[in-house]
Amino acid sequence: MTKNKYFYFTIVPIFLILSVVFYSFKDKRNFESAPPITSSSNHLLKGFDRYPCSETTAPITFGTNFKRQCVDNYIVLGNSKKGPFGYFHSVSDPGKRKIEEIEEIIIIEQNFENLGAMEEVIKDSSGNTTKVIVDKSPEKKQQLANRILAQNPDIIVGIEVKDIQTAQDFVKNYLNDLYQPLLIEGNDERGIDVSFFIKKDLPLDIEIQSHKNISSSYKDESSLSDAPNEPTIFSRDLPFLSLRPAGSNPRSKPLITIVAAHYKAQMPTPEGDKRAYERRSKQVIVTTKLINEFFNKNPTVPFLITGDFNNDIRPYEKQPTYPPPTKQEKTYVFEFTPFYKDLGLVDAFELNSPENAIPKDRRGTHYYFEKIEFPDGTYSNEPVLSQEQLDGLLVNNNLKKYVVSSSIFTDLDSNGKPLPLPTKPEEVEKRSSDHDGSKLVIKFKKMLNDYQKIKD
Repeated sequence: MTKNKYFYFTIVPIFLILSVVFYSFKDKRNFESAPPITSSSNHLLKGFDRYPCSETTAPITFGTNFKRQCVDNYIVLGNSKKGPFGYFHSVSDPGKRKIEEIEEIIIIEQNFENLGAMEEVIKDSSGNTTKVIVDKSPEKKQQLANRILAQNPDIIVGIEVKDIQTAQDFVKNYLNDLYQPLLIEGNDERGIDVSFFIKKDLPLDIEIQSHKNISSSYKDESSLSDAPNEPTIFSRDLPFLSLRPAGSNPRSKPLITIVAAHYKAQMPTPEGDKRAYERRSKQVIVTTKLINEFFNKNPTVPFLITGDFNNDIRPYEKQPTYPPPTKQEKTYVFEFTPFYKDLGLVDAFELNSPENAIPKDRRGTHYYFEKIEFPDGTYSNEPVLSQEQLDGLLVNNNLKKYVVSSSIFTDLDSNGKPLPLPTKPEEVEKRSSDHDGSKLVIKFKKMLNDYQKIKD
């Protein structure tokens, strides 16, 4: 055998075999060093029980339509320093839809307004306080379910859900057991969290990454610590939900990613910020950093951020002229500017065709009555209906091209017709939520076809 033949047919193959063995061992070592997902005493992953875990007997919560990815190596996909992470694969089942036959999917966002038994402090006329447990009546829960089911959603982003048990009970008792809830407990002291509800017949694998541990000084992933010394920035959480066709490689890019937000309420802060503008502005800045990191890794992925932003999501020039901005509002820069300027997001309500356009004065998603503060500091004599677009559907350009329509939905009357705008406070109180829901219809088949072309 010549020297060249000896080199190519003996030395090279041996070198390749040794390389594969070395890097396989190295990867295995790195994977094994990653911390497993556990269900701690604090129940960070309620409903995400991990042990015992096998491919055939480990459903999430009470459902059997999605199961945990039981290979511990896949934990390297998530970042446990940001918050809990989970990966779940769709289970083959005759009841699942065929992915190639799904033309459109419907995503809705709905603030449930304190779904579950909550502790509240009641103050009487003498100033004495009493702690009481309050919950929605069965009638209001049914009313809420009716408005949701009328939209026939595939994915629900639920705001103000107490815990995973509450989510499970609501699905089983009021949503015809059609959905699989996913909820990671967040930072809210009252225990209200954000929850995703995925239709059980969807042939999609699910990834969820919490960001509950992120602090206000967050710069990038390299700045994360195992135990942050400063308070967390998100009042609840900012979970990223990524979906892939069933059976996908968990390392492949997502088909679509949905982020659920519930920002700081317009309540006074200890720093004297009457409507918490500074706190929300910081939340927006950190959210923008996290989304930019995601875009840098996934530049072609369709993306949606939705939820209750707790202030009007529209730029000032697109908001109704009444009620006029207060003195304090005039001193603050529009807090959501980074979403539009830095991320290039678009309000899906702006994407409707002219015949389906939502009038500016009907874009409010949150109703309440209050005495209006005028620019001169005086107030109106009587409470006035205030309707702000606190809830939004903000999409990137990758998702924008698949949007069919967007809309706002509310409670239904006895004839199944949407209720008109409330005219007095009592009418708001009678509704199942003080927030209307937001609905997005997207071209799923077109999105899937484009995804498969890029993937191939």
